[in-house]
Amino acid sequence: MEKLKKQLEDAAEKAKLISTIQQEKMAHHYNLRSTKKIFNPGDKVIVLIPDSKNKLLARWQGPCTIEARRNEHSFVVKMPDGSVRHVHQNKMREFVASSGSVNVIFEWEEEFGDVESTPLIEDSFCQEIKSITSSDLSATQRNELETMLKEFEPLFSRQVQPVAIGEHAIELLPNVTRQKPHSYSVPMSYRREVDRQVKGLLDLDLIEPSNADVTYPIVCVAKKDASIRMCIDYRALNAVTKVPNYPMKDTQELIFTARMAQWLSCLDLLKGYYQIKMHDENRVLTAFSTHNGVYQWKVMPFGLSGASSTFQKIMNNVLRSHSSYAQAYIDDIILHSKTWDEHLIHLRNVL
Repeated sequence: MEKLKKQLEDAAEKAKLISTIQQEKMAHHYNLRSTKKIFNPGDKVIVLIPDSKNKLLARWQGPCTIEARRNEHSFVVKMPDGSVRHVHQNKMREFVASSGSVNVIFEWEEEFGDVESTPLIEDSFCQEIKSITSSDLSATQRNELETMLKEFEPLFSRQVQPVAIGEHAIELLPNVTRQKPHSYSVPMSYRREVDRQVKGLLDLDLIEPSNADVTYPIVCVAKKDASIRMCIDYRALNAVTKVPNYPMKDTQELIFTARMAQWLSCLDLLKGYYQIKMHDENRVLTAFSTHNGVYQWKVMPFGLSGASSTFQKIMNNVLRSHSSYAQAYIDDIILHSKTWDEHLIHLRNVL
């Protein structure tokens, strides 16, 4: 019995040591991307904690009061109900009393959630082919490639426009009624830029005015260079949307295929989502509101759940006859060949 007791004590001591080491590793990994925040006792914050009715869901609660700093990355917080919690700084934000809901997030901020930016309008124009300067090609190869690409120059120099290769449909979950999400007002300093970006989308015929009853808010993403990018917060729509079960390409398989080839080319599709039409009956579901009106998408916008699956499915169908040497992954087409002459043929076939 003494021997067994000793073994159990040793095992418990080792388990405690291993547990401490693992906790330190997990804390180090979690804190790697942590942005240091400075709060003082008495400051008001909101915290992201599990909902009292559903422990699997978390929501922002507050205002809460900072009691003390627990360590470099966490604080002791007094909740509105008087209880005290130990909260990591990644799950805290400064509380700002509402003076009309204004929603601005920063490009480097990750806590807001999954909201994709709408590409800038000036990015929706292709560049004219002038010359190829790749140091990996000989002068003869550069001339051959440049000559061939100029045959297809309209593909590289036109504006973004939808093509008749498929469309995106939104299927709502059964027995679900869409609720009007909370709307945010656009800051006065950003309104001129938002108007410019909306006008650009209208000029390209990518959006149209809408009479939808349920609309989704826009969010202004402030970039480090002080410019902004307009986003549409489709999280409420995605929550009631049935996500299509279409398999995405295996990146490891693509890497293996690429490593076996001698020649590789990657075609980056210009705002590929905007080349996919929205199903006519589903356009109203994409409606979004700005300070100047309500609009809906005529093409597949960024930020919809299932959009990537639709795009991958369409690209697979387009490249089906070229599948032995061309693979699509999201909005890129990777061509792989064993010889240079073969690669030119493959590139011409895909273009």
